Amino acid sequence: PNPAKDALNFSFHVENEGDASLNLFDISGKEVKNIPFGSYQSGSYSKSVNIESLPAGVYFYDLIIGQSSFQGKIIVAR
Repeated sequence: PNPAKDALNFSFHVENEGDASLNLFDISGKEVKNIPFGSYQSGSYSKSVNIESLPAGVYFYDLIIGQSSFQGKIIVAR
């Protein structure tokens, strides 16, 4: 959900076997979380990320899957 309170849920598809990770940045561009998801075989996956420790605010994410990267904005509400 966006805005989110306690967790972020990501669904993604892996074309070729590879590593996946998530980087979260605050509004100033400072990295606040780096979460390696591990290695995945080809297929579709869902991953939940705990964000209870993040203060309310606007964040940006970079979801990296193999050689691909997907960016977006998330609002954390308390």
